[in-house]
Amino acid sequence: MQDYFYPTHAILIDLCNSISEKIIRGFIAAQKNPFLAIAGGIVTTLVFQSSSAATGVLIVMAEEGLLDAVTAAYVVYGNNIGSCISSVIVGAAAPLAAKQVAVAHILLNILGVLVFLPVTGVLTQAAAYFATDFAGQIAYIHTLFNVLSSLLVMPFVRQYANLVTFFVHK
Repeated sequence: MQDYFYPTHAILIDLCNSISEKIIRGFIAAQKNPFLAIAGGIVTTLVFQSSSAATGVLIVMAEEGLLDAVTAAYVVYGNNIGSCISSVIVGAAAPLAAKQVAVAHILLNILGVLVFLPVTGVLTQAAAYFATDFAGQIAYIHTLFNVLSSLLVMPFVRQYANLVTFFVHK
């Protein structure tokens, strides 16, 4: 039985290795362009269908010295946007309230990226203050981005709700 499935197994392993190699090359090239790193984070999250798995790949790459903290932050931004895309796709066929939640989620992450993009260095320094190991810093970047993005929207919750309903209305 094992011999029967071996060719399929070998093909899948080759495919995964090929995808992984392309992701690694893309992230290395992205160190020169934050938008490539963000796009790479989005694509990685879509490929793995999990921002946790994408962050795991990011941590491994960072620990191997393939990325610096700033590039890792850009990828985390992309991971956060990528985690919303499946909910937007599912939300397209859902009731109005579900569509609004999906749009609110992706909008929060896109706005968060726009806010944090110019101060990424400060975010990475804050993460380095909380953790000395690179994997811990990536986790803190992810956590700080999500918590601070949410807190920044809170004083403007009424305007934010109006923006969401502007994009998804009856």
